[in-house]
Amino acid sequence: MRFRPILRKFRTDVASWSRLAVISLVCTAAVAASAYGAYLRIWPAVANHSYFRLRSVKVRCDSAAAKPAELASIAGLFEGTSVWNVDVERAESALASAPWVSDARVSRHFPGQVSVEVYRREPVAATVDENGSYLIDGEGVIYREAGQAPFADLPYLTGWNAAAERSARVALLRRSLAIIDAAALSGVRVSQVHIDSEGVYWVYPEAVRVSVRLGASPDPRQQLPRLASVMTALARSTDEMGELDLEYPDRAILRVSSGKLKQVIASVAGGASGPGSNDG
Repeated sequence: MRFRPILRKFRTDVASWSRLAVISLVCTAAVAASAYGAYLRIWPAVANHSYFRLRSVKVRCDSAAAKPAELASIAGLFEGTSVWNVDVERAESALASAPWVSDARVSRHFPGQVSVEVYRREPVAATVDENGSYLIDGEGVIYREAGQAPFADLPYLTGWNAAAERSARVALLRRSLAIIDAAALSGVRVSQVHIDSEGVYWVYPEAVRVSVRLGASPDPRQQLPRLASVMTALARSTDEMGELDLEYPDRAILRVSSGKLKQVIASVAGGASGPGSNDG
């Protein structure tokens, strides 16, 4: 029986603390609502004050084709706009939506300046269609810098866009890019990679006037080093070159303009390192 007064006091204390907590929450909510109301009334006046109006936009871009004023417009940066109202993420997204842009960064500098940095894609090849020429980067993105048709000193990829289905075109383009990469690693400068109507890949080196047949299922990592070896071995016979066939895995067949057939066993296959001759 002696515990009843203690329990009664405990219940009274709990009820008191509960009432105090409810009162505190109500007061906090009232203060927050009042502060938010004041914010809604005061903030627009502060954010749109002339002190925070956009006065200068600094644009840096590594593409000579892009115009700073056009980039600022795409980002939604106009004179008189409040710096507080500049949506950085939206501006970066708008700039990056251009096919030729690889990255875009926008930053605000209070009270009245915004900086814009735009970086272009790095082209590794070019291509042409009925509308003119385009650039291609290492990821296979086809684009024009700021809408301008390029006249680039790059390898041209042709024939890949003759496929009817998009997936097929993508596969052909990627394999053509793999040939370009393998050629660069082998020290062979290529002016063109072409896919004919039968799906056969052809390479045209810059150093010699010869058509190099890689076949319908080329292995660039194996064939392009062999091409470099053959070009070195036949350095003195470039005037006679007509067609070089690298489709065979262990040899290179050279058809010369005179109609004779020269056979070169690739040094990587353990054969002879120099050209021989075989009338055919």
